[in-house]
Amino acid sequence: MSALRVRFAPSPTGSLHLGGLRTALFNFLSAEKSRRASAGSPGAALPPSFILRIEDTDRTRFVPGAGEQLARSLCWSGLVPTEGPGELLVAAREAARQAASSAPLAPETAAPHWPAEPCGPYHQSLRTGLYREHVDRLLESGHAYRCFCTPERLDQMRAWAQAAAAKQGSSQAGLSYDRHCLSLSPEESRRRAQAGEAHTVRLAVPPGKTVINDLVYGRIEIDHAQVDDQILLKSDAYPTYHLANVVDDHHMGITHVLRGEEWLSSTPKHILLYHAFGWTPPRFAHLPLLLDEHRAKLSKRHAAGNVAALEANYLPEAVVNFVAMLGWTPPRSDADPEQHTREVFSLEELVQIFDVRDINRGSAVVSVEKLNWFNRQHILRLAATPEGLRRLADIVLDHLAGAALDGPADAAATTAEHWTRPIPEAPGAAVDREYVLRVVAAIVTDRIALLGDVSSTYRYFFREASPEQVAAIRATLAPAVAATIRHAVLPELARLPDFADEKALSACLKARLPADDPRLPAGAGPLKQKDLLQGLRSLLTGSPAGAPIATVMAVLGKQVAERRLAEC
Repeated sequence: MSALRVRFAPSPTGSLHLGGLRTALFNFLSAEKSRRASAGSPGAALPPSFILRIEDTDRTRFVPGAGEQLARSLCWSGLVPTEGPGELLVAAREAARQAASSAPLAPETAAPHWPAEPCGPYHQSLRTGLYREHVDRLLESGHAYRCFCTPERLDQMRAWAQAAAAKQGSSQAGLSYDRHCLSLSPEESRRRAQAGEAHTVRLAVPPGKTVINDLVYGRIEIDHAQVDDQILLKSDAYPTYHLANVVDDHHMGITHVLRGEEWLSSTPKHILLYHAFGWTPPRFAHLPLLLDEHRAKLSKRHAAGNVAALEANYLPEAVVNFVAMLGWTPPRSDADPEQHTREVFSLEELVQIFDVRDINRGSAVVSVEKLNWFNRQHILRLAATPEGLRRLADIVLDHLAGAALDGPADAAATTAEHWTRPIPEAPGAAVDREYVLRVVAAIVTDRIALLGDVSSTYRYFFREASPEQVAAIRATLAPAVAATIRHAVLPELARLPDFADEKALSACLKARLPADDPRLPAGAGPLKQKDLLQGLRSLLTGSPAGAPIATVMAVLGKQVAERRLAEC
């Protein structure tokens, strides 16, 4: 079986986009499946690999630190490259190890030879000499030519093309360059270049058609009359994406190119370049667009568009599972009849069943509500094992360390998110790992969808309400509820040696005063259990909903819970 080699090649112009993560995921799954299938087979010249390549030749859009952030997001998600810029990936691996929310890293990342670098360097800005060599080959063979047109003339060409398109009622401009410099003789072109005249190098598109056998969209035929003479080398001597990605894909042994649909129209140019160099093109698979809820192209400004922004509230397993389902359908399986309709998969399960041929052609809509649902499912999956529960607790500890729990609060507010004072009985205990573990175990079956919920919605487990907030809570209690808690429930609770037994706690919460007890307000009537429980919840948590009252009391402990109830 031939080794499948793929690459993820982002530009360091910002943080990782959700669409970029999906591209990386589908490349990772393809390479990992090939790696496992070829294990034990005679070694190929280059092994199956998922390569990270940084395409940083556009210096006008380069953002310092963006490459590091991109690599860190890949490691956080568990999509760890097997090849790529070593220093960058090792730093990203260490950052992922220090973040409790990161996906578990593959064992091979701990090997001294990771990542492999047989085809480096992996920053395109360090490969410019190679690109210029290949441009010279194209000029010599007549597959490219120098263009000396000024920016002003090119702007005029673009304006004419747009005006012609508008006249025809089209929003898409046709070819914007008139091939003015193609008629220059090689001697004149060389003389002007040697004289220092500013120029670019363009692809000389021949007459004819290019056929693309795309793994997603099938056979596509594009007439060269629709293909512009693309600039390959800019006037600053840096290559454009079109030249650099073809040269690098060839020299890195790339067998399959999985990338966004927006590059489909450029594929004829790339295939022409492969043929001009005498190389065999890789197989292409173009991934459908990601759209927002309004069916517009997904932006990084979208709530789910920026992967780095998702890391604070979502498990990487959930984000990866979510993007896998954006434009891909699980295959049918005789061994697992429900697989085709399942939605929740681990990364390991995705590796086993993924096939690029199951990618859909239609655009996929990104829904934050659906992302939250996936996160909820993976939180429950993690909580089902002791190891997973401990990881969740460590994630919450990270959140608590970065949360502004001691910030100012609205004195009139009674919701849990405004509880700000440390619990006095046990300074520091509220952020103890074992205590957090008990909190997470107690509330995980509640409606937790975001990791930040624990340190916000359930803040009452870690902080106390201010005196003003306690007074506001007390003012909301019905007199009958307050009297029952003070004179019936608290005496029953006092008999318990501790609050470890939730059944015993629940029994105490059913305590009532006699109907004729003078401590009850006149004409109060029978007290409904739901009204009592709501009063207990307000005093304990300041929230109208949440985990069962007995569970909350068991986690808080006898001393804290009794003191809060005594505030009635």
